Amino acid sequence: QATPAVAATLIGGHIAYSQSEGPGLRVLAGQWELDCSAAVGTTPKNSCYDNGYSEQWGAYIEPSYKWQLGGQMDSAVGIFARVGARDDKAGKSTSGGNKINQYDVGLNYWLAPNAVLKIDYEVQTAYDEGASESRGLNFGVGYQF
Repeated sequence: QATPAVAATLIGGHIAYSQSEGPGLRVLAGQWELDCSAAVGTTPKNSCYDNGYSEQWGAYIEPSYKWQLGGQMDSAVGIFARVGARDDKAGKSTSGGNKINQYDVGLNYWLAPNAVLKIDYEVQTAYDEGASESRGLNFGVGYQF
């Protein structure tokens, strides 16, 4: 049985401020509104209300600071902190959604202006049916071309 299409509207915005050295700030927020009435069929499985949600939202704020190290490769180091929250099952008719709060702190090392090594530590708290917490250490490599 095919799932019917659901019309949706996305509203969002972001701010990004950065410099080659000094403070930076990123802010992002977005929300999906799902038109569940268009998906309601003869069985509850055709209703996005009964299958989970009528909206999704998320937002974060991330202050940072970057220091130029210079040298032959023009390297730099930076730190950041991020606080965010999201709910991919907001507006859920059968229970209270799937809200997740997340906190991150991290360090970036730019080998060159277009290549970066990243590490961050995260703590997530999920509030789906009772609160549960998870922690993680993430490593990353980035290249911009």
